[in-house]
Amino acid sequence: MYIQSKFAFDFWARGPQSSGKPISRFLLLGSLAALIGLSACSGSSSGEVTARAQSALTPTTGLDAPLLFDWQYYVGLYPDLQAAFGNNPAALTQHWLTNGIYEGRRASPVFDCSLYLGIYPDLSKAFGSDCAAAMNHFFNTGLPLEGRRASIEFDAHYYLSFYSDISTAYGNNGYLSAATHFVTTGLWNEGRAGSNEFDVRYYLCYYSDLSKVFGLNFRSALNHYNTTGLPLEGRRSSATLDIKWYLSQFTTLQNALGTANYLGAMYHWVIKAIPGMTYRTYRPLPSSC
Repeated sequence: MYIQSKFAFDFWARGPQSSGKPISRFLLLGSLAALIGLSACSGSSSGEVTARAQSALTPTTGLDAPLLFDWQYYVGLYPDLQAAFGNNPAALTQHWLTNGIYEGRRASPVFDCSLYLGIYPDLSKAFGSDCAAAMNHFFNTGLPLEGRRASIEFDAHYYLSFYSDISTAYGNNGYLSAATHFVTTGLWNEGRAGSNEFDVRYYLCYYSDLSKVFGLNFRSALNHYNTTGLPLEGRRSSATLDIKWYLSQFTTLQNALGTANYLGAMYHWVIKAIPGMTYRTYRPLPSSC
C-alpha cells in the first residue's frame, strides 16, 4: 500500500494554539504530499474499506464514547472552548457532538482525524474529510480489528509490544482493550508511553522546567506538549526522536513546511516512518531520572 501523492482532504481544522480561530493546521499535510509518495504501512485496499465502513456506520457508534471523547483533554486543547464553556462537561460534550467533530478538533489522545486520514489513503478515499465517518471506522474496524494508528500519542502495536503485562492481559491483537487501558489508566494514572514518539514520563523528566511546574501531573504535561511543547518549541518527548534534528536534516522538508514547523515535521515522521532513523537521534534520560 502507498501513501497517495495528494491527500483527499483539505479542510480547516482548529489548532490547539489557535484561540478558537480556524487555522490550516493540517493543510500542512497538503504541503507534505510531494514528499510522501513512497511507501508506508497501511491497512486494506480502498475497495475493502469502503464496504466495511458502510457496515460499521450502522448502528452509529456514540461519538462521545470515553475512548473518543475526554472533556478535560478537549477543553485543555482549545482556549475558545475554555472561554465559552469553562469546565462544564455537558456543554463541552454538546459542542463536541454538534460542532467539534465536524471542525476536525481533537478530543482524545488516541484519535486525530487528520492524521488518521493522512496515514491511510484507503480511508481518505472512502471518507474524504468526513471526520465522523472516519471516527466510526476507527472505533468499529480500524482500531479493534486492524490496530490502525490515529494519533501521535498512541500506537496500539507499540503499546502491546512494549508492555508485556498489557499483551499478557489482552493478547497481541487486543488493540481496543490496549487503547482503552491507555486512556483510562495507562496514560493519566501510570504515565505509560503510548508510542515511539511520545513518552510522558520522559517528557517531564527530560525537561526540569516541566517537572518543576507539573510534577507527575501527566494530563497537564500532555496538554503542554500538544499546545506548546511540540508545535511552538519542538521539544522532544521520547528517547528515540528529536523532531528539531529531524526537520534540520532535510532541505525538502524545510522548504515544504518552514524551518520551525515542528508539528508538521512530526506528522511527516509518523506518516512516513523512515526505518532506522530513530537510532541516530537516541538520547536516554539523565541518570537522575
